[in-house]
Amino acid sequence: MISTITGKEMSLQIEERVMLFRKEDFTINFQFYLCEESGNRFTTTMLDEVNLEQLYNRYRVQHNILFPEQIRELRARYYLSASMMAKILGFGPNTYTNYEKGEVPNKSNNNLLKLVQDPTRFIALVRGSDDVSEDLKDKIIRKINKVIELNIAKTPWIKNEDLSPTIRYILASTFSRVEPIDLNTGYRAFSWTKLVEMVVFFTGFTSPFKTSLNKLLFYADFTAFKRSCYSISGVKYRAIEWGPVVDGFQTIFERIVSEGHVDLESVEFDSGAIGDRFIAVENRKVNTAVFNALELEVLEMIVNRFKGFSAAQISATSHKEQGWLENNDRNSIISYDYGFYLLPF
Repeated sequence: MISTITGKEMSLQIEERVMLFRKEDFTINFQFYLCEESGNRFTTTMLDEVNLEQLYNRYRVQHNILFPEQIRELRARYYLSASMMAKILGFGPNTYTNYEKGEVPNKSNNNLLKLVQDPTRFIALVRGSDDVSEDLKDKIIRKINKVIELNIAKTPWIKNEDLSPTIRYILASTFSRVEPIDLNTGYRAFSWTKLVEMVVFFTGFTSPFKTSLNKLLFYADFTAFKRSCYSISGVKYRAIEWGPVVDGFQTIFERIVSEGHVDLESVEFDSGAIGDRFIAVENRKVNTAVFNALELEVLEMIVNRFKGFSAAQISATSHKEQGWLENNDRNSIISYDYGFYLLPF
């Protein structure tokens, strides 16, 4: 960013800052541009949004408030419109939509939203609604029961004939709840679909070894977090001797290969060591529709940044990152807060 005072390029700075939200103080990684000659500070619309989103997300985690993604998923799960969800829950006509867009629910409304995670309790809310006709209630309850039946179908052991219908019903309801998300997932629910498409994306461009693929995924997720306060995949990353890796990457990569999204070939090096390289599957194109514009931009940025890097080179680069340096001695999960301190490209 160019200073309007000196006309010179300004550096991006980060400082810990305490900010107030709903009468509570939260410490965030506040980003701004510094004009070193004048000492003036500037922000952009994007930085303002990320700074505020950090504040809101700190509050959400502190009070177990659902995230916009989780609220959108609730409605999608039951195939209902935002206006119908608002009507069932007794919200104002635009309230549910605003929550989906990022407005932070108050605690009482959040408690109602969390009840919706359990289909059995949601049925009770539908039945108790004064704003929905009886015919419409019956249609909505049928949709909810289909969700429960789908959970039973996806989980064979729940179909055990030794279990009573009531027990099967309760188990299926439990398995439909939204998983909690936090800073270790980049404030994003884990998305198998996005992770697979990220692997296909990188494999199509670079045919990476496992070491390289782990680093490409790490840089993509953490760069997206730095720019939006949300990761792409919701994956957790662990600091190990060879740099940041997807937590449980061996099992995850094996599944991606077994499902036919990419192939794996063994390569023998001059030293005699064997390495596994991912290669693209013919006619398996990346589904870019699962990503938003910023996520696609970040993926392309990471490909360009590390084009031509060997596994050793990208691993060495990751060893300079603060997130790895401060966690590798314990093999710890790397908090996405370290995304704000990524080395500049």
